[in-house]
Amino acid sequence: TTEIYTLSLHDALPILPEFYFRATPLEVNGVVYTGAGERRAVVAIDAGTAETLWMWRMKDNPRWEKSPRRFSGRGLAYAEIDGKGKIIVITPGYYMALIDAATGRPILEFGENGIVDLQIGLGYDVDPIHGIDSKYGLITHGSPPIVVNDIIVVGNSHGRGYYPKQKENIPGHIRGYNIRTGKQMWIFHVIPKPGEFGHETWENDAWQWSGDMSSWAPASADPELGLVYIVTNASTVQSYTGQRPGDNLFGGSVLALDAQTGERKWHFQIHHSDQWNYDIPTAPILMDLTVNGERIPALIQNTKQGLIFAFNRQTGEPIWPIEERPVMQTQVPGNYTSATQP
Repeated sequence: TTEIYTLSLHDALPILPEFYFRATPLEVNGVVYTGAGERRAVVAIDAGTAETLWMWRMKDNPRWEKSPRRFSGRGLAYAEIDGKGKIIVITPGYYMALIDAATGRPILEFGENGIVDLQIGLGYDVDPIHGIDSKYGLITHGSPPIVVNDIIVVGNSHGRGYYPKQKENIPGHIRGYNIRTGKQMWIFHVIPKPGEFGHETWENDAWQWSGDMSSWAPASADPELGLVYIVTNASTVQSYTGQRPGDNLFGGSVLALDAQTGERKWHFQIHHSDQWNYDIPTAPILMDLTVNGERIPALIQNTKQGLIFAFNRQTGEPIWPIEERPVMQTQVPGNYTSATQP
C-alpha cells in the first residue's frame, strides 16, 4: 500500500537536473536531516562522513504539477514520540508525511499509510487525484510545520498575491493535527465566518470568496504556555482592496493560538487592509526582556518595513506604546484604505 506514496532511493533521485537546493538542515544525534530539490525529497546524512543514510520522496501526481510549489519548503520538523525520532515534511502537493528518522519509512498509523492530505478539511470537495478544483485557487506550504505538545500545527502558502490570476482564492486557515494519528484536531479561520470574531471587518461579503491570507513564514511556539505564534500576509489581491473593503482580519497579523484547541488567545494586526505586499516575513522571536526591572516573556516581530513590534507573548500587551496614526488615503477610484495604521 505504501507504493502509491513512497519511492526507492534510486527512484527518488530526480530525472532532470535540479538547481534549487536551499534548505535549513536539522542535526539530531549526529544525523543531518534536510530537504532537497523542488519536490522536497527528505534526506538523512551522517554528519561525520556525509554518507547518505536514507532518502524519501512522495511519488508525483497532478497535484505537484499545478502546485504553487514554493520549492524548498524551508526545512523539516523533528519530534520524538515515545522516545523515537520522527521527521515531518509537507510536500509541494500539500500532503504531510510522518517519517521514521532512523529508517526513512513512513509511519503507517499516521493518516493513510503515513500521509495526511492537507487539502481535506478546508471546506472544499477534494478530488483524490487532482485535489481542490483550481477555480477556487491553489494552496501548498512553503515552511515546515511546528510541533507543540504533540500537536502538529500546519500553515500554508499560495501563489504570489501580487500577480494573481483571479480574486477568488482558498483561505489559508491554520490547523492542528494529532502527531500519532494525523487526525485534524482543530481549524482556525483566518478569514472569520459569520458569528466569529473579526467577521465584520470583511465588507462587501468578501469573506465568501476571498482567500490567501497565508501563514507562509515559519511559526514559533512556547510549549510552557501552550501557545503557537503565527504570522499572516494579505488576502487576494495584494495591490487593490476595492473588492474587499475593511480592515480584513486576520491579515497582516501576529496570532497567538492555543496549540491544543486552536482558540485565539490574542492577536495584533500590524497592517490593516494590506495592499502593499507587506507580508510579515519572519517567525516571531521569543525571548525574555527586563524592562524597568520587570521580567517580561516577550515576542518580537520584525517586518518588511523595518518596524519592530514587541509584545508580552502571554497576554499580547505591547511592551512599548504602539500608536494608531492617520495615514494617506488612496486616490485610486473604487479602492479602499484604512484611516489609520499602527
